[in-house]
Amino acid sequence: MFIGTSVGAGVLGNAAYDALKRALGRRRPKESALPVADEADARLLAGLALRLHLHSLGRIDEAHEAIEAVECFRLTGADWGVLLRGQHFGAYVELGGHPSGDGDVPARVQLRPAPPKAR
Repeated sequence: MFIGTSVGAGVLGNAAYDALKRALGRRRPKESALPVADEADARLLAGLALRLHLHSLGRIDEAHEAIEAVECFRLTGADWGVLLRGQHFGAYVELGGHPSGDGDVPARVQLRPAPPKAR
């Protein structure tokens, strides 16, 4: 799944695209910029990737649930891993820090059963 193409194609509409532009607008100059510059970018992009994935599976109601980024961590180099939780599901999203030739950020989404909530 490529975030830029899917959002740009109107899958989630203008609000998601505006959020993506805001996140990527904070980047450093192009010669040193990474598409996923910091933890805030990783959390935002992982949430968008998860919503796109849920939409593609026809799980529209779940795609509109509140999603909480439980944990965010840098994997290797510019790659990020983000654990997310919704009311009915859990997910792990891996973001590639280096975009494809057209600038899209690669994302891999794995859905999991809903984790138990902390007491």
